[in-house]
Amino acid sequence: MKVLLVGDTHGDAKFISSINRLAKTHGVHYVIQLGDFGYDFSPSVLTSIRTWLDADERRRWLWLDGNHDQHDYIRSEICKGKHPKKPVKHFHDRMFYCPRGSTLKIGDKTVLFLGGAVSVDFHRRQQGV
Repeated sequence: MKVLLVGDTHGDAKFISSINRLAKTHGVHYVIQLGDFGYDFSPSVLTSIRTWLDADERRRWLWLDGNHDQHDYIRSEICKGKHPKKPVKHFHDRMFYCPRGSTLKIGDKTVLFLGGAVSVDFHRRQQGV
């Protein structure tokens, strides 16, 4: 089983499409996005991921939030106001948001999803924007 780790896609549909092509070329079964994933969860990003997932039922896309993700959206729309302890399915049957502190069994390994550091540019930003 092959796993591809990626980070900081920031909702860039072209970048995500190139990740999907790379994953397909190398027979990757799991893409794990390590933060700063969706940004605004645009339809073009989600379509690109759905297309890749639909091409092979063994494929999975997992992601955890980063400091530049839309946390209000994640809490309200994906987590429905709860703090799940396990990955949450959304947008596709094989796409999961992995909350901080959640675990998931991949093959014979257990993966623990943890958050990262605060933004180094937080003093120049407005919270939630």
